Amino acid sequence: MLVSLKEKTKELLNISLLISLALIASTFTQLRFSGMPVGFSDVLFLLYIGYSFLVVLHTYNKGYSYNILQPTRASLLPIVVFFLVFIFLMVLGTLYSTAFQIETGMSPYHNLFAFFYLTILFVSMLIRGDINIGLTARYTSIALALIVSIMTIVSIFTRDFIGVELYYLWTDRLMLFTKSPNHLADFIAPLPFLLLYFLFGMKSRIFQGLMFVLIVLIFLAGIMAQSKATLLAWTIAMLFLFFKWLSSSIYTRYIVGFFSIFLLFAFLFFQNEFNDLFFGGTKNILDSGNNLHLNKGILRDIHIRTGLIYNAVQLANLSPFFGYGAGASTGITEPFLGREAHNNIADILMISGYFGLFAYLLIMSFIVVRIINSKKILLLAAFVVMVITSLYHFQLRQPLFWLYLVFILHEASVVVNVKKKNRANFG
Repeated sequence: MLVSLKEKTKELLNISLLISLALIASTFTQLRFSGMPVGFSDVLFLLYIGYSFLVVLHTYNKGYSYNILQPTRASLLPIVVFFLVFIFLMVLGTLYSTAFQIETGMSPYHNLFAFFYLTILFVSMLIRGDINIGLTARYTSIALALIVSIMTIVSIFTRDFIGVELYYLWTDRLMLFTKSPNHLADFIAPLPFLLLYFLFGMKSRIFQGLMFVLIVLIFLAGIMAQSKATLLAWTIAMLFLFFKWLSSSIYTRYIVGFFSIFLLFAFLFFQNEFNDLFFGGTKNILDSGNNLHLNKGILRDIHIRTGLIYNAVQLANLSPFFGYGAGASTGITEPFLGREAHNNIADILMISGYFGLFAYLLIMSFIVVRIINSKKILLLAAFVVMVITSLYHFQLRQPLFWLYLVFILHEASVVVNVKKKNRANFG
């Protein structure tokens, strides 16, 4: 009994837990070391990188086999290949910009450091292959959802917690431990659908109930963050699930009931917030001529984002093969004005050119095909949410963004591999 308990504890307290803690801590962007863009998560990641380096040195020339087809490495490989291509093209673009003294409007050093750091982290994970991705996904999703849920409840009663502002400046937009409401929304965007996916795989009614409560509170946090990108992504994903389950699932009545009740209560409790967000707080959104009055802020946001993306593409066309490197930045009225496009596709395009964009679209397509083959629509919903939010925010430097993709790819691959194995056994 004691031996079994020790083995169980060892199984739970492992590298997967370390990576999960680092990922969760990476969302605490307000809690950084004074005057440095480094936090507790970076310390944990660096510990893992250092540990991996020492282990590789210890096993070097000792006959240790690194099987690239091992499930963990197979899930990490597409991301690592992308980063290696992306880093190579970004360095070429940076050297090109520096050599010809092209003033890109933004220092390249921050991006260079951030992306090299991410590349080293993922290469370390690939070489070691020592994390249980499924366990890491569950640790990260459930623990992050639990922390966000608790702090969302706390935020109802106070605007600050242990000296940390829970709301953005003087507004009522929730941001918790992050630096902006949009960051919070990015971090939690795929969580409801991943939690739903894990919920259906659980046998314990207690844990299923807990997951259901967490899902509701995560939706609440997203609504309070008032990120238009996340609300749009959630709406599209829920409509997709609604029509999909309506036609094919034995759980149709439960799913339809859940989302109908949720949307009804969300509208009743937050109708003022939705009105302010989309229609500028006007009491009558239709004028006497029955013309719809949209929030001027949304129209201005569309104008700004269109300008940033258009000028990012114009900039990329000047250096189509490898872009303008890590320092390349766009602007609202013209390129080279020190702004990021806040759109993953446009940012990759101007940083690494069309080759970099091709590599990014290739791995995203690979993940989509894998999900479709698995026929797990909740994973597809989580992926769709990530794609939509990445079209409005810059997420390329976030470790959690890439590991969410790894989680989704791994879960889909597990299902596909089981199906292949079953077909082979009965073939």
